[in-house]
Amino acid sequence: MEDNYLSWKLQEVIEECKDLSWGQFKPLLTDALISHLEPIQKRYTEIVADAAYIDKILADGRQRANEIAQGTLNNAYQAMGFLHGRPVL
Repeated sequence: MEDNYLSWKLQEVIEECKDLSWGQFKPLLTDALISHLEPIQKRYTEIVADAAYIDKILADGRQRANEIAQGTLNNAYQAMGFLHGRPVL
């Protein structure tokens, strides 16, 4: 259903703008872009203002990356015949 709406909306925009010059079209495009990006900019501003939230996201990402890396490292040690945690001579 969304594809039909987008197709219909696209056709509507094409019909509305087909006879416009670049000078007439540019302000319409600018307004449409600003309207589309406004909620994204608002959310970005909220996120950047919350240092604790950013720190938590980074800590969670670091923990998850360490878990994945540890699994990869264990697989590599096992593939090479090393026992993880024992010194290699």
